Amino acid sequence: MSQKVSIHGDLVQIGSANHSLQIIHGGARGADIIAGSIARGLGLLQCTELADWVGRGRSAGKERNVRMLKLSPDLILAFKDHFDYSLSYGGTEHMVRITLESKIPVYLYSHSDGWHKIENRKEY
Repeated sequence: MSQKVSIHGDLVQIGSANHSLQIIHGGARGADIIAGSIARGLGLLQCTELADWVGRGRSAGKERNVRMLKLSPDLILAFKDHFDYSLSYGGTEHMVRITLESKIPVYLYSHSDGWHKIENRKEY
């Protein structure tokens, strides 16, 4: 199953149960762009927080993640194969780490494992 097919099915299911759903994403290629496109197609609200790679350099991704978290999401849906469960490397892993520190639920999807909830860092 492609990433787009999985994200579409998940957003349709969640969006049909909650018509006030807003999709917050970072505008990165892959899951972010796919989620934004699908959200528009479903008529869902969306907010794109872009990273200022030119102006901020390597810190831009982490700064973007912090801005997204400050929008007070109810939960985070992360899509990533080969996820680093040490939460040491990668933009998705950084977002998951700061979200867990904020006590907001995180659900991770990978093609090999499907969906599972990440409770806290102690499980790694």
